[in-house]
Amino acid sequence: MLVFHCVAVPIGICYGRVANNLPPPTDAINIITTNRISSIRLFNPEPNSLQPFSGTGIQLAIGVPNEDLPSIAAVTTTTANNWLQSNIFVHVSPRPNPILSGRKRNSALFSSGSELNDQNLVYANLFDQTVDAFLFAMEREGYGGIRVVVTETGWPTAGGEVASGENALAYNGNVVKRSLDNVGTPKRPGIGVEVFLFDLFDENEKMGNEFEKHFGMFGINGVKAYDLMFH
Repeated sequence: MLVFHCVAVPIGICYGRVANNLPPPTDAINIITTNRISSIRLFNPEPNSLQPFSGTGIQLAIGVPNEDLPSIAAVTTTTANNWLQSNIFVHVSPRPNPILSGRKRNSALFSSGSELNDQNLVYANLFDQTVDAFLFAMEREGYGGIRVVVTETGWPTAGGEVASGENALAYNGNVVKRSLDNVGTPKRPGIGVEVFLFDLFDENEKMGNEFEKHFGMFGINGVKAYDLMFH
């Protein structure tokens, strides 16, 4: 008899810092470790944010600023290696795990309703539809075998008509459960999707609509904004 053990894909949290009232990174790391969050996404390689993570064992996904992308992509691997050495290796593990990531901010709760049949695949929520649309697009470009990571998805607690702690808990809770249970999507059933939830804290200096400031899952004192479990 063969016994298979499925390892749940990790649940990560985005650590945005567009705010003037955030706790020090060391306090943020304490919140992260206390809640057994093992993976964090930083939006840029800011040294003051990176350095405190050194030696913590927390996995980091670090964004490359848009202005650096053309030179890294257009020249040789030496350029990319130099950028990593200057911005990343000086603070973290010397062996990053490069992946092709799809940024998906989804806007529908996992509530019961009508199902959509697309190419003989049945969809019951917008999250699956969005991820699979990206998978089909990658296949058409010849990258069908690449793992996809949802690097940003979440729900605001204030600032909009459907923004509330209740809806944020419903949405993020379902995303976490699907990842931990390795549900996958109709196109890739049983293959869990690694997800970074947005955001660790509210960001009071974000531009745009008011709800953009209210995605935080923790208050600056470390107390959860709603009772979301990450494991």
